[in-house]
Amino acid sequence: MIPLPSGALPAEPARLADELARGLSELFELPAGQDAVRCVYPPGAGPGELEELRIDLDGAEVRESSFARFQGLDRQDAVVLRVLLLKARGAPIRWRGACSTFELTASQVAFALADDRSGGATLVPVDLSDGLLAIRIATADLERVLLEAAGEWGRPHGVRVERVELELAQAGQRQVRALARIKVRKLLPVNVKLEALLTLDEQLNATLTGVSARAEGLLGKAIDPELSRRAGQLEGRSWPLAALPLGDLRVRSLEVRVQDGLELRAALG
Repeated sequence: MIPLPSGALPAEPARLADELARGLSELFELPAGQDAVRCVYPPGAGPGELEELRIDLDGAEVRESSFARFQGLDRQDAVVLRVLLLKARGAPIRWRGACSTFELTASQVAFALADDRSGGATLVPVDLSDGLLAIRIATADLERVLLEAAGEWGRPHGVRVERVELELAQAGQRQVRALARIKVRKLLPVNVKLEALLTLDEQLNATLTGVSARAEGLLGKAIDPELSRRAGQLEGRSWPLAALPLGDLRVRSLEVRVQDGLELRAALG
């Protein structure tokens, strides 16, 4: 899904790439001078037809708060743009100091307009012939995300998070079991173990269940009740893994693998 800052699809084909690039800049901090969007038109094409649409997000940084606008979209039914071949990639995409890579290839993609929560217009993919999405996040980058998240929890309580070590194990075609060993310090060092099951759904959201936390040692026993309460707050929490939300596109098959991190492959259509 891509915002349209002008509120509508440009009537002049030459303006479409600029409009989409401006919309992407509302979702990502793009590298200076990068051509984020390239449009190829078939001979005699109108504004609603593209032979190829390429989106380059290499080195882009996610503006996390911007994605809330996509919740509760009021979609219109009319197709306003048809793309014969869509290619999008980010190598890497940066989020909270961590990096991931993604690559999307799809054919015969149809887009409609929707009103988003910010009051603007958004281009939403509603149909395609077939597509493939691949996402990879290394273990070290997942540890950086956890370190920052744990640090945000600990600071108001005077707790400093010093280190996070993450172990991942395959638990099913769409499930991964995670064990995080977290070293924290409040006057004295304490080792904390956090365990959870990560499940991916058809919209490529990762949901935590079976979350538990326990601390080691005498000081650990003193903070166990607070840890259990905090772990309970994570139960059922979800995070999107796709750099660009999929809109109405259907995931035909989905597989996640553990290989020095997470590798995800989704067949669309």
